[in-house]
Amino acid sequence: MSTAGHPDASAIAGILDKCVHCGFCLSACPTYDLLREEPDSPRGRIALIAAVAEGRLEPGDRFALHMYRCVGCLACETACPAGVEYGRLVEWARALVGPPGGAALVEAVAPALAARAGSRAEGRAEGPGDQAQAPAGIPAEGGTMDDRETALPGRVGAAPAPSLPGWAVQAALRHVLPHPGRVRAAAALARWFSRSWLRRQIQQGLLAGPGGEPPAPGTIAASLARVDAMLPEFPGRFFDPPEVLPALGPRRYRVGLLSGCVMGTLFAPSNEATVTLLRRAGCEVVIPRAQTCCGALNVHNGDPEGARAMARRNIQAFHPDGPCGPLDAVLVNAAGCGAAMKEYGHLLAGDPEWAEAAAAFAARVRDVTEFLDEVLPETTLGRIEPCRATYQDPCHLAHGQGVRSAPRRLLARIEGLELVEMPGSDRCCGSAGIYNLVQPEISERMLAAKMQAVASTGADLVVAPNPGCILQLRYGAQRYGPPVRVEHLVDVLARALEGSGAAAGPGAGDGSRSREGPSHG
Repeated sequence: MSTAGHPDASAIAGILDKCVHCGFCLSACPTYDLLREEPDSPRGRIALIAAVAEGRLEPGDRFALHMYRCVGCLACETACPAGVEYGRLVEWARALVGPPGGAALVEAVAPALAARAGSRAEGRAEGPGDQAQAPAGIPAEGGTMDDRETALPGRVGAAPAPSLPGWAVQAALRHVLPHPGRVRAAAALARWFSRSWLRRQIQQGLLAGPGGEPPAPGTIAASLARVDAMLPEFPGRFFDPPEVLPALGPRRYRVGLLSGCVMGTLFAPSNEATVTLLRRAGCEVVIPRAQTCCGALNVHNGDPEGARAMARRNIQAFHPDGPCGPLDAVLVNAAGCGAAMKEYGHLLAGDPEWAEAAAAFAARVRDVTEFLDEVLPETTLGRIEPCRATYQDPCHLAHGQGVRSAPRRLLARIEGLELVEMPGSDRCCGSAGIYNLVQPEISERMLAAKMQAVASTGADLVVAPNPGCILQLRYGAQRYGPPVRVEHLVDVLARALEGSGAAAGPGAGDGSRSREGPSHG
């Protein structure tokens, strides 16, 4: 495995050395809160990563298990007083155990880190961290986690639900997401299935017992029933606008927009609402057809090389010297995508041909909520039917990008909307990219807790500017209650600006409406 673009040995050592094992991260960590196992905490995972990097531990299956149990919410980074870049450590670790050939990177960095274990104790004064040098469950000497652990903690459930197979994840990461046409074809197939007689037959046969009872927990049928319940309602059209849409009125800004894999298919109406809001704010909107997936799922699931290829393609698609032309900003309406794109500079730092362009691109990436908060007039943003709303902070917007106030300020300016804070609004809902598919039981526990927090607000509406959160919370409303509506913030804003309570969307004849996709219904 190539080490290009990865933090080098000194960078890894530098990040690891920042951790003083103080434990402030523990209360912020959803998996530690549920499992109460040190290896499933940020502190424990950092200790495991240090052991692997220093050659004291082989990165076996148990190591991989603890790395992939992390939801990647980055709440620990917000809580950390030492500024440990935990997310980068976990991405590095997942690259070791994910794609084939990961051992090459261990061999490349381990020699430079081998002396770190001794110098660490000699060169640092006693402090809180020295009381936890080898937390419970973390090997202090050579070996593998497989030698020391033979069973799961057993705190999630006695019958673990089957998860999405690894081969399916890798197939999607490598052979579907890099190709927008394949993404749309897969979405079109899923849309057809969601409306087909085949789905009804499966629901009535495989996914239900003779008396209509749900399948037994821990079975393949139970896992399939869960995926079926999460299957969203697909829009009639996918997002397919012209490449350039003029401002409605005098042009004040020229911005690019990432159309996105999920946003461009499942959330096509939200993309349309985004375009409408931007054009009304005086933006010329550029949506290059050459763009592709942001690469977030790849970089979070052990495929950094795939993510780099996507990053290069997007940098080229939005490059000011290319067909796109100069832009004031590159806007994103999916929190996970925006967080990944803001990291392109880090992702391609080891590539001399792309490092400078990647850093310049990352500096122009903005979440659409922070941009709209700045450019929309300081007035009431229209009105909607009276409702009580609460806001869910997407992890990769609040913790990953530090954007918390802008979405709330926008909602507070809508007449008729009463905004009520949710307890633990920045606690992960359990979606976390594909976490709800690969770690279903932990995700379910997190979702149940989140829906209790939603219920405590008495809200009719939950607003979340991220597609994964929206899908997860809609599923949670059906499974656990309360029966709330869950919407993207841009849809609420667009409806408010319409002022009539009608569904958000582009105005007639403005040229931004999605074109008809292939008919599969």
